[in-house]
Amino acid sequence: MRDGPRILAYRLGMQNGKVPSNPARLVRQRKEENGRIRFLFPEEEQILRTAIQNACFQHETELDLALNTGLRRSEQYKLTWDCVDVDRRQLTVPRSKNGETRHVPLNDAAICALRSLQALKNDTPYVFLASDGTRLCSPRFWFDAASGSCGAEGFHLALSPAHLCQQVCDEGR
Repeated sequence: MRDGPRILAYRLGMQNGKVPSNPARLVRQRKEENGRIRFLFPEEEQILRTAIQNACFQHETELDLALNTGLRRSEQYKLTWDCVDVDRRQLTVPRSKNGETRHVPLNDAAICALRSLQALKNDTPYVFLASDGTRLCSPRFWFDAASGSCGAEGFHLALSPAHLCQQVCDEGR
């Protein structure tokens, strides 16, 4: 039995006066290791880029921004133009995973990607748009196919922060 139903059963039992307390509250919970770490090797990145250029070239800027900013996937696809400051070379994530505002520096490759996306901008506030001009919410429909076809299985755009850190360490920046 998973912990959730057990906790609920004791809570309901306490509310109904059937049990005095939850004896499991004294048991220390162990932290689960559910993280994934997967870096792209430079050769894999080049193969992935080639696959994206061949299959869905219009999405390469999404890959560029992911790899060069370390944005989480949700942060990237919720990004609006009012949070982009190309002159200051900075993105603002108004509400990050931990609920705080985060400022992300932009390198030359990220600036180049954003400038090419600006050329496609329409009257919507979102940075990433589908081919019909509506907001693009996820890379799933194109990224999984491209990464699988080139042998970069196990790498997800959600892992780009780890990839960015690895790039910085490898380049000695």
